[in-house]
Amino acid sequence: MKMSHTVHIADVGELERQEQHNMAQRIAIFNGEKAIDVENYHTYEEVMAYLAELANTNPLVSTKVGGTSEEGRDIVQAIISSDLSANKPVHFFDCNIHAREWITAATCVWIIDQITTGYGSDPEITSLVDQYDWKFVPIANPDGYAYTWNTDRNWRKNRLVNNGSTCVGVDANRNFPIGFAGSGSSSDPCSGSIIFTESIISIDTNIKFFYMPLCIAYHGIAAFSEREASALRVKLVLVLKIN
Repeated sequence: MKMSHTVHIADVGELERQEQHNMAQRIAIFNGEKAIDVENYHTYEEVMAYLAELANTNPLVSTKVGGTSEEGRDIVQAIISSDLSANKPVHFFDCNIHAREWITAATCVWIIDQITTGYGSDPEITSLVDQYDWKFVPIANPDGYAYTWNTDRNWRKNRLVNNGSTCVGVDANRNFPIGFAGSGSSSDPCSGSIIFTESIISIDTNIKFFYMPLCIAYHGIAAFSEREASALRVKLVLVLKIN
């Protein structure tokens, strides 16, 4: 099969080194006016410290622990509300269930920062907080996220030691009951590869073929077998008020 291609990133290792360099530069120029630098990526410990400080200093913010990871890290939810007793509709965000996707945790932190700094001064933000409660799990996969900082920047799964296998980790995003063991998942604990599936689109009878990347990753021994998926279930049950 002949496929045309374009190289977008010639050296991923160099890209990682540049990422580390850029983070160090931003840290060096950070002026310390805020508890966290929202222009930068941060470790699990730094994000947790930020949430704890917000909960201690901002009356809008509280935190709850939804569970702990395999390695003992808390899976923390931040709650932003102008009146928790009002039983308002909820906007719920979980971020960073895939460890290497740092931008997701950074997005949660950025939204939290925008809301907490804008309430009372920005009319739109104030209105949104008065109408809704906002709940965030900024780092839903803390062990995997820590591993991307300390060992392997491209790690995706959690850090569960799988019984009977030398391979570590479960993709917690494949561990929910909807679609469990379906497309994009595998029963092989060593799985975690990218495949390209052929897709077709038709626009005004102009048919085009393209290849969609799909990660085939281990789904775990059963739905909700993983601490991360179970912690999110606990939080969603409370949000949706279901049994």
